[in-house]
Amino acid sequence: MTKKRQDKKAKTSNSSTESDERTLAQRLKQKSSEAFAKEMHQKFSK
Repeated sequence: MTKKRQDKKAKTSNSSTESDERTLAQRLKQKSSEAFAKEMHQKFSK
C-alpha cells in the first residue's frame, strides 16, 4: 500500500517538475547566451 502511494506522489511531482525543469533550462539558455554576448562584447571592445 505504501509503495502505491509513493508511486502516485512521484507521478504527480514528476509532471510538475518536468515543466519546471523545462522553464529552468530555457532561463539558463537565455542567461548563458546573454553572458556570452557580454563576454564577446568586452573582448571586442578592448
